[in-house]
Amino acid sequence: MPEAPDDPATPRKAHFGFKANPMDKLFISHGGLSSLCFDRNAFFDDAFDVDGFLSSHTQRGIPLDVLKDDLCTYRKIVQSALVQLVDREYADFVHLSSSLVGVDKGIEKLRLPVEGHLAHVERCLSVLNGYIQTLDAKISRRAEIDTQKQQLRCLISAMECMETLVGVDRILQEATATRARLPLLYRISDLLVRIRTDEPTISQTTWYAGVKSQLSFMDATFMKILGGELLLAVQSGEARTVQSYCIVYQHLDRTANAHQVVADGAIKPALSAVIRDSQFKKASLEDLLSDVYAVVEERFYSLAYAKHVDFVLQSLWVSLVGLLTSEIQAYLAPDQADLFRKNYAAVKAFMNKFTSLFAAVQKNFAREFWRHPATSSFLDRWSFPVYYQVRFMEIAAPLEEAMGLPLRKSAESGSDGKFQLEISMITWNAILRCWSPDVSLPELVHRFWKLSLLLISRYTSWLDKLKFDGSSLVTLPEVLSDIGIFQKLILQLPSGYVRPVLESDGKDVAGILPVLSESLDESVKGLRNLEDCFVGRLAEQVAVELSGIIKAVQDAPRLYRRTNRDAPSAAAPYVDAAFEILTRKLGRDAGLSPDHLKNAYRVALHDVLTQFAALALDLLESVRRMEDSLKKLRKTRLVADAGLSDDDKIRLQLSHDVLRVQHWVTELGFSVDDFGAFASAKDRVLSEKPE
Repeated sequence: MPEAPDDPATPRKAHFGFKANPMDKLFISHGGLSSLCFDRNAFFDDAFDVDGFLSSHTQRGIPLDVLKDDLCTYRKIVQSALVQLVDREYADFVHLSSSLVGVDKGIEKLRLPVEGHLAHVERCLSVLNGYIQTLDAKISRRAEIDTQKQQLRCLISAMECMETLVGVDRILQEATATRARLPLLYRISDLLVRIRTDEPTISQTTWYAGVKSQLSFMDATFMKILGGELLLAVQSGEARTVQSYCIVYQHLDRTANAHQVVADGAIKPALSAVIRDSQFKKASLEDLLSDVYAVVEERFYSLAYAKHVDFVLQSLWVSLVGLLTSEIQAYLAPDQADLFRKNYAAVKAFMNKFTSLFAAVQKNFAREFWRHPATSSFLDRWSFPVYYQVRFMEIAAPLEEAMGLPLRKSAESGSDGKFQLEISMITWNAILRCWSPDVSLPELVHRFWKLSLLLISRYTSWLDKLKFDGSSLVTLPEVLSDIGIFQKLILQLPSGYVRPVLESDGKDVAGILPVLSESLDESVKGLRNLEDCFVGRLAEQVAVELSGIIKAVQDAPRLYRRTNRDAPSAAAPYVDAAFEILTRKLGRDAGLSPDHLKNAYRVALHDVLTQFAALALDLLESVRRMEDSLKKLRKTRLVADAGLSDDDKIRLQLSHDVLRVQHWVTELGFSVDDFGAFASAKDRVLSEKPE
C-alpha cells in the first residue's frame, strides 16, 4: 500500500493508486477531479463493461455510496468542462464561417481552364497510344520476318546437310577398310550434329516432316555401323582407333551409347564365359575373381587409354558388378562367418588389384572408383551387421561361460609377465580375436572397437565382484598382477592391433587413433580404480596377518618381571619378523608398481602402527599401575648390578622396539609424523625410558 501523499488535496486518488492523466488539464478549473476514487480513462475503453467496472472497485474495498457520489461529481465536472470548451472556442467557429464566404465563386472561375487543360492532355495521350500501337505492330512483324529468315537459313543448311549426308552414306556403305571409313564417320557425325542443331527451328516445316523417317533410319544405320567399328577396335586392342571412335561419340553427345555398345558386345560375353566356366569347375570365389582379373588385364586393359569416354568404370566395372551380383549370391552368406570373411577378403583384394591396374593410366582413378555408385551398390550386398552378430556370439559367449565357472589359475601362472588367472587370459584372447586378420574388417572397426571396450568393462565388473577368503584358490597379489599386465596390453590396442586393420583399407589413421585412445581412457580408469581398491584390500590383509605378531610387544612383562634377566640392549625379534613379512608380501610377492607399493605400505603401516601404538600405551599404563601397587605394598625389588627395576627393563625394551619400528618406517620411505598415533606413542615411550 503506497504512503499517503503530502498534498492534502489529493488524498483519495493517491490512496487508490491512480497517476495524473495528461487530459486533466481540460478540467483544471474543477478541483474535484483529483479526488475521484476511479480512473476516468476506463470510460474511453471500447471494451468498457458496467458490471466489471463496479465489481473491480468493490473488490478494492470502495463502498458503493462513495463510488456513486464520485460518479455524480464526475458527471457534473464533464458537463461544466464541455460548456467552458464551447465558450472558449466559439470565436474560432464564427471566424471560420466568415472566412469561407466567396470560396465557391473562386472555385467556379478556376474550373473551366482546368477542364480545358485536362481535355488537351487526354487528346495527346490518345495520339501517343496510336503511335505506340503502330510501332508495336511493325516490331512484331519485323521479329516474325527475322524468325522466318532464320528458319529459312536453317532449312537451307539442313537440306544441304541432308543432301551431303545421303551422298556420304552411300560412300560409307561401299567402303570396307577401317581407315577409309573413319573419315566418313567423322563427316557423317558432323552432318548429323548440324541437322540436330537446326531441328528445333525446322521441326514444323513440310520438308522436315517428309525426311524425318529417312533421317531417323540413316541415324540408326550410322550408329550401328559406328558401334560395330568400335567393337572391332576394342576386340583387336587398337587403343588409338578406339580413341578415334570415342571422339565421334563425344561429338554426337552419345557417350552413353558407346558405354552400352562395349558392355553388351565385348565385356559381358567374355566375363560371362569366364564366370560360367569357373562355376562349372566349382572353383572358389578367390579363383573365380583371379580368372576374371586375368581376362580384364589381358583383353580390356586398353580401354583405360580412351580419354573421351570412360569405358573402365561405365562399361567394364558396371558390367562386372552386374554379373558378380547375380552369379555369386551363394558366396554372400553372412551366417557362415569364416567363409564370408574369406570371400569378402578375396573381393577386396580383387578390387584393390583392379584399382591399381588402371590407376597407373588414369589419374584420380582410385578416388572415382570408390565413389562410383556401382562400387557402393556392390559393397552394400555384403551383410556386415549379420556377420558382426555372428562374430559377437563367437567372441562374447565363451567369455560369459568362463565367468560363470569356478575361478581357476592359468596354465602359465607363476611365470613372469604372464597372466595368473585363466579368466584374464580368456578375456585378452577374446579382445585379440576382435582384431585378428581372419575376423576383423575395416568396415566394422567401429563395431569391433565397441565390443573390445565392452569386454574390458565386463572383465572389470567381474573382478569387482571377486571374494577373497580362506577358500579362494587365488590371492590378491595374483589378481593385481593380472590387472597390471592387462592394462599394459590394452593400451597397445589402438596402435598395435587396430592400426593395421585401418591401414589395410587405406584409411588415414592420424585422426582416428587419438579418438580411440581417448575412448580407451575410461576403461583404463575403471581398472586403475579397481587396482587401487585391491591394493588397499591386500594391505589390509597383510596388516591383519601382522596384528598377531605385533601383539608380542605385550610379552615384555613376562620376560623381565621377576626373571632376573639382564637389561635389554636391542629390539625384540618380533619387530624385524613383522616388517620382513610386510616387505615380502607387499614388495617381492605382490609384484606391485612403485606407486601402488607406496600406497600399500601406507595403508598397512597405518593399521599396524595404530595397533602397535595402542598396545604400547596399554603396556606403559599396565607397568605404571603395577609399579604403583608395589610401592604401596613396599615390595619394590631392586636389581643390585644394573640398578634397574623390572618395570624399568620393560620400559627400556619397549623403547628399543619403538626405535626399531621407527627405523623400518624410515626405510620404507615414510616419516613417523605421517602416522599420528604412533608418533604420540613414541614420544611417550621415549619420555619414560629409564636413564
